[in-house]
Amino acid sequence: MAGSTYHERIVNASKLNTNTNANKIDTDININKKNIEIPPIATEPVIVAKVEQDVSQSAPVVTPTPTVAAVSSVLQSSLIHHGTVRSGQQLYADGRSLVIVGSVNNGAEVLADGDIHVYGSLMGRAVAGLGGSSDSHIFAKSFGASLVGISDAFVIPDDCSELNVLTGKEAYVRLLKETDNVTDLKRNGAQVVDCGSGNSLVVAPM
Repeated sequence: MAGSTYHERIVNASKLNTNTNANKIDTDININKKNIEIPPIATEPVIVAKVEQDVSQSAPVVTPTPTVAAVSSVLQSSLIHHGTVRSGQQLYADGRSLVIVGSVNNGAEVLADGDIHVYGSLMGRAVAGLGGSSDSHIFAKSFGASLVGISDAFVIPDDCSELNVLTGKEAYVRLLKETDNVTDLKRNGAQVVDCGSGNSLVVAPM
């Protein structure tokens, strides 16, 4: 650098240092590129999980309570009698039905506010619906009653010859309803007996 001024030497030296440093930086970058593994860029979208509200922390669900209709009356079990009801004896089922597992002899009397069931021979007197129930029935395994009645309607079979055809047979007794077809009842073997006061009894085979 002969003939160059001091200022020129400083400038040239500065340029030399700059080029040298730049080459060193490029070399360092190339070395770092060889040693450092750069992770690839993700190509699939990142799914962020949706946090749902904990059910236990949510407001309680109020379930409506079903309304139960109140029972107007308490049902009572039937009065059950095992054995024969003998002459002079009387059985009364107050507020319920009467079940006789046996026979009712002539001269005996069975009464009930509900139905009467005789699983034997009915030879005595039987009155069902004594409390005024017009839907009560009398059922007999062998019919031969001296008197039958439903509520305030009564009949004495001995005075009704048409009931003779049912003697000794399974039969039931009930009140005649306005909706009943008398012709159909008689066609099926039932007997309709007028008890007066606008009431009639149906005595029919089972």
